[in-house]
Amino acid sequence: MRAVRVGAASVIFTPNTPHDSWQRGEPALPSSFSMRRVCTVLVFAEPIPQGSKSAFVNPKTSRAIIVDKNPKALKSFRKEVHAYAIGVLGPGYSPTRNPVYVSASFFLPRPKSHFGAKGLKSSAPFIHTVKPDQDKLARALNDALTGAVFADDSQVFGSSVLKLYSDVPGVWATVWESED
Repeated sequence: MRAVRVGAASVIFTPNTPHDSWQRGEPALPSSFSMRRVCTVLVFAEPIPQGSKSAFVNPKTSRAIIVDKNPKALKSFRKEVHAYAIGVLGPGYSPTRNPVYVSASFFLPRPKSHFGAKGLKSSAPFIHTVKPDQDKLARALNDALTGAVFADDSQVFGSSVLKLYSDVPGVWATVWESED
């Protein structure tokens, strides 16, 4: 069992499986499957989803142009995660080409409706169940880690993703490399 405190809330994570590797934050895989932790990154920046697109037609060429909805914020988030990962791994690290598993917790800011006159309402949820979608956050994270931790995001064979509210936005991610 693991207790985690984020901001004004605490949550206890209890594994649904007897697999003891869960206690160490490792993916729950068969015991014959060998994994090695590559790195853990903790970046204090508001997570920005990737995947929502806008389209318009260029009047001069009559061609459709497709762009991310929030390109500046997305680029800034990915750049910050990428730089932090490189800093953690050091200058001599070469991105792995092995299959990888990514475990990520995204901490998103609370809306004003979670607060009352006396601070955080007791009814305010801890689990984030509104947009952005967890898969779009994971896509931004995987793209940010590409070239720093692993060579290509197609190497990600599995992941676990949590979206939680926090007073301090950010992402906490661990990358595991298959040794098989």
